Amino acid sequence: MPQDRPSIPRPMQRALKEESGYRCAIPTCGQTAALQLAHIEPWAKTKEHTFDNLIVLCAICHARFDSGEMPKSSILQYKRNLSLLTHRYSQTEYRLLTFFANHLDEDVLVSSLDKFVFGGLIEDGHLEAHPGGGMRHSQMIFGRQYEFPPYWIYALTDSGVDIVNEMINAESIE
Repeated sequence: MPQDRPSIPRPMQRALKEESGYRCAIPTCGQTAALQLAHIEPWAKTKEHTFDNLIVLCAICHARFDSGEMPKSSILQYKRNLSLLTHRYSQTEYRLLTFFANHLDEDVLVSSLDKFVFGGLIEDGHLEAHPGGGMRHSQMIFGRQYEFPPYWIYALTDSGVDIVNEMINAESIE
């Protein structure tokens, strides 16, 4: 790093990594190794570090961006979508969406209580949950007895497929 270029403040570094879930912000990548903070608008032009102008990329995606293989317009849209999705949904829900970015035609099988974890995606109509087979179990929650199937099968709805495709293609998510 050039001597006249200050380091990115640690709290900002941490906030950026939290925003991306400590993964590359490109939905079809998601690498956790060799993460770098990339300036969307080059440092040479802005001469400042701002949260909105920085994005977490793995070394490979960063090199692809810097070489022009990945257009700036796509990186800007990935950043906008990342901000929107991580404010609307939990980190677990966001990770489920990124899983579907690489496995669009698959359903996901998870334990019974995870249905509560994905509630935002279910409420927004992007995900549907179907009880799996096997023996049901009951559990006392806040003084009330609930019965649960042993697992749930999650599938994207049509609007869920749309949102994942918008993530993949760096299109605006509404």
